[in-house]
Amino acid sequence: EAMKEKAKQEGKKRLLLIFGANWCGDCMAMDRILGEKEIQNVLAESYLLMKVDIGHFDKNLDFVRRFGNPIEKGIPSFVIIDEAGSILVSTNNGKFSKARKMKSESVLEFLLQYH
Repeated sequence: EAMKEKAKQEGKKRLLLIFGANWCGDCMAMDRILGEKEIQNVLAESYLLMKVDIGHFDKNLDFVRRFGNPIEKGIPSFVIIDEAGSILVSTNNGKFSKARKMKSESVLEFLLQYH
């Protein structure tokens, strides 16, 4: 709730939750992708970003379940929430779990769909 309110105050359209862990190579790769200038511009314009540490699939699990268990098929996993608090999309299908092999254009395209 607090993050949703913060997004509203900052004029952001969406809340982007990223579920991951610091030991995860694909999560580190996603961090690099999200750091690219074009993606940073989209994030700054439309999203309030919140990273959720899931540890070794043993942390913040109650919070994870509130969003339909988006980590079930791997991490990193994204959940995008709109201004009303509704889930627009959840990558619970493992869409980004192979981030090391992804091109940044795929992530940019995904974010642009919902901004």
